[in-house]
Amino acid sequence: ASKWAAPAISPAAACALPAVKYADFGVVVNANTYTMSAGSASATVKVTSFGFGTVNRNVSGLPAGVSATINNGSLVSGTSTITFAANSSASNQTVPVTLWAVSGSRVHSATFNLHVVPL
Repeated sequence: ASKWAAPAISPAAACALPAVKYADFGVVVNANTYTMSAGSASATVKVTSFGFGTVNRNVSGLPAGVSATINNGSLVSGTSTITFAANSSASNQTVPVTLWAVSGSRVHSATFNLHVVPL
């Protein structure tokens, strides 16, 4: 005859997320597309570090007449804002922009669209 016994650990505990086994970090932006209004747009960036150090961020792919400023450019974990500004010489267009996040030998990126509407 068979005999039922309670499991050694609870099923809920057995399904828990595994611990991170190596240091890394993640970076995400809060939207896939940003549209300028009166020559300006902002993106929120979230950095989550899993035992890694300071994460430096920069932006590539901006067209002529458009600049980007990242507040709190270096952080371990948290949020920061990228502010895009277009001057009167910028063209009305939608371009792919890439946010690069670098810490030590690790590099992660997030690409999104920026709809440029100049002043």
